[in-house]
Amino acid sequence: MSSKISLTLVDGARIVVPDSLDRLTPYVLQEQGDWFEDEIKFLRCFLLPGHNVIDIGANFGVYTLSMAKAVGDAGHVWAFEPASKTAGFLRDGVAANDFQNVTIEQKGLSNVSGTAELSLHDNPEFNSLANKEKPGASPNYETVDIVTLDEFWDFDNEQRVTFVKIDAEGEEANVIRGGSRFFTNQSPLIQYEIKASDNVQMELVSEFSAKGYRSYRLVVGLQILVPFDIDSPYDPSLLNLFCCKPDCADGLETRNILTQDVPDTSAKRDHCVQAAWDRLDRDRTQFLRDYFAALPYAQKLLPAWENAAKSPEYQEVEEPLAAYVLSLSTDLSARERFAALESSYLQFKSLTNKQPSRMRLASFARIAEAYGARTVALSALNQLGALIKQTQGADLSEPFITPAPRFDLIDPGQEMHNWVISSVLEGMERNSGYSSYNTGKRALGRLENLCRLGFSGEEMPRRLALIKKRFGLND
Repeated sequence: MSSKISLTLVDGARIVVPDSLDRLTPYVLQEQGDWFEDEIKFLRCFLLPGHNVIDIGANFGVYTLSMAKAVGDAGHVWAFEPASKTAGFLRDGVAANDFQNVTIEQKGLSNVSGTAELSLHDNPEFNSLANKEKPGASPNYETVDIVTLDEFWDFDNEQRVTFVKIDAEGEEANVIRGGSRFFTNQSPLIQYEIKASDNVQMELVSEFSAKGYRSYRLVVGLQILVPFDIDSPYDPSLLNLFCCKPDCADGLETRNILTQDVPDTSAKRDHCVQAAWDRLDRDRTQFLRDYFAALPYAQKLLPAWENAAKSPEYQEVEEPLAAYVLSLSTDLSARERFAALESSYLQFKSLTNKQPSRMRLASFARIAEAYGARTVALSALNQLGALIKQTQGADLSEPFITPAPRFDLIDPGQEMHNWVISSVLEGMERNSGYSSYNTGKRALGRLENLCRLGFSGEEMPRRLALIKKRFGLND
């Protein structure tokens, strides 16, 4: 691999990675200052000092190092990384933080023990136990040790494990089978990769279910876990699921970061949302107005919005907007918050299907992303962008929330049009891919426009600079 660089994650953990913008991890970390997956943010809140965790497929250590920092000296992290060069970077990262609470196991986990061929890729995130007959298989291999979780784990001196991460590039089912006794004895929260490359591994839901583990998905806008419905439409942006046994779920529900029960009919959902309003004892119109009164862009538009408060168009969006703001209240239970968000999402979906106009498309995009429907969010933003271009401006006559959360607190000044366009472009950029590493030169025009308009913040110019540097496009 190339020379090394040391970078600092948002939580202060240091990580050592190749100094190459052609590699996914160093690119993303320089672009975003963190890993792109929302799950890592959730884990930093979920993990507590003293927790024990297992990282299966540790790679360069983005999760390992953040988890080690979260669990502290009283906790422990067992990190499995079979590739020799990648494990070397992981050791460097552990040393850079002077962590004494990390055990690195240079092994792969599967359903048998012995040795296997590890298929090596330019991006180690895609290394996998080899299938040489598979079309497009890497020509590069390394012989690695493999072990089952049951054979590795010390059942005679068993420690309680709070969390397990499984990212084994298609080997997840074998990891589960090789850890049958472990998963029976223990009751951790588990994060597992549901999408390996282009393969969606829905069978893993059943594998875990057979061992008493129910699967959940992370609602990114609320940072709570809700039951995963295997029959619901699958959003391609969903990479990971969580699962746990009922006793673990009970504990997480007590912490208000999981709900085991979500309303499964519109009547139940409406009842749950109304109960939340009753508990807060707030008038929803005033509740929404107070929310907007704190936002610089909305302060400029509130007088016009209030004059239009009796119009049918205003009243159409008031209820779903209020439901979204309600979902942000941490005074409510996870169940109530999710019911409010889902109610808002479904109402806006119906509204924009009926009349895809005005900035209600911006609101829908923000809410769809929060709900976990990034593909839907991007579609709404594309419609809004085309509408603004067609009409030479945005219709701001009804209340809306910005498609990119960062813009909530940015004062547009006298540049409301440029502010709106910038928020739409940033929403498009964030929902088009996990990183500009994936979109590459296709994002150049969007990023150049965004930076030119003057509301780009720090990350978007960084994305533009990284693309140009990666592809040798600097002037």
